[in-house]
Amino acid sequence: MPLRAGRRDREEFVAAICDDCAWPDDAEAPAGPILLLAAAAIAAATVWVSSAPGSPSRLVSLTAAAVWALMVLAYGIRAFRAGWTTRRRGLAGLRSWRWAVPPLLGALTALLVLTDVPVRARFSVSRGAIEHAVDEANRAAPAPGRVGAFAGVTVTSAAGVTAVRVSGECGFFKVDVPGTTLPALGRPVDVGGGWRAGCLPVTS
Repeated sequence: MPLRAGRRDREEFVAAICDDCAWPDDAEAPAGPILLLAAAAIAAATVWVSSAPGSPSRLVSLTAAAVWALMVLAYGIRAFRAGWTTRRRGLAGLRSWRWAVPPLLGALTALLVLTDVPVRARFSVSRGAIEHAVDEANRAAPAPGRVGAFAGVTVTSAAGVTAVRVSGECGFFKVDVPGTTLPALGRPVDVGGGWRAGCLPVTS
């Protein structure tokens, strides 16, 4: 090809000999390192918040929704710009694997939260420590404070029900006396071993 070929001719020549080198803008957009790290951080924070028993506060929920909306907007702008550039160059579509990372992270996070996997996993990791704290509380030992992956824990036992509170009236509850009925819990989740996660109704 001529040595003084135009930019498009040079790009087409590179595309013919190196399919992965043809369109650097396509390889880098829309999911650059910063966007990938931001998506991973937001997904991790969402999973962590969802690992606490009960529903997050209204402020936390609104903040999470706003952050995810900003992420979707940033991704959409990058995708539109990259898609426009790719179409102008005559390519069939964007080829970078990084395109799929933010949507997959979002879908995986939503699946985990909707199936209560975070709270079940966090309880499973802490179950041994929680049951040990309950045994200690039955012997009138001082409150442990931190139990497993939970801080600020208080343990009480009354009316045949053991309550391990981790935040206000939210925590893990278990029936100790057969025939006893658990009180109505807000957003109850069966976490295994007879334990249920949720929040007791707040009475004024």
